[in-house]
Amino acid sequence: MEEKISQIHKEYLKKIKEAKTLKEQDEIFLALFGKKGELTILPKEFGKLSSEEKHKVSPLFNKVKLELEKKIQDTRYKIQEEGYKKLESESLDLTTSVKIKNRHGHLHPLTQIEQQTAEIFHKIGFAEFEAPHIDTDFN
Repeated sequence: MEEKISQIHKEYLKKIKEAKTLKEQDEIFLALFGKKGELTILPKEFGKLSSEEKHKVSPLFNKVKLELEKKIQDTRYKIQEEGYKKLESESLDLTTSVKIKNRHGHLHPLTQIEQQTAEIFHKIGFAEFEAPHIDTDFN
């Protein structure tokens, strides 16, 4: 069991160093600590060990787990900082002219019918007025 833990430790330390993007770091994190991650499944095998072996393996497991978590967190932080430094060096040139495309919209079909109907009634002599939407005794 100790060999398996140390093998996982060495393997994932190497993977963490090689990962250059946040996505790769997330994949490594899930491979270790996800629902079916190696460090999530490993403690389920501790029940098969004797109590002496558990006393040896448990502290080693906890140490490796904490170290890998910290290493992933530190590497993620470094990658984020590098991204922020790249953003600082970028500049935005607002002096260049850009042709904006004219967008032509259309009226809703019911609005078009309403306007056409009002136009027909205007031609035969009717007028259109604004009025309250609710009639009262006063009106």
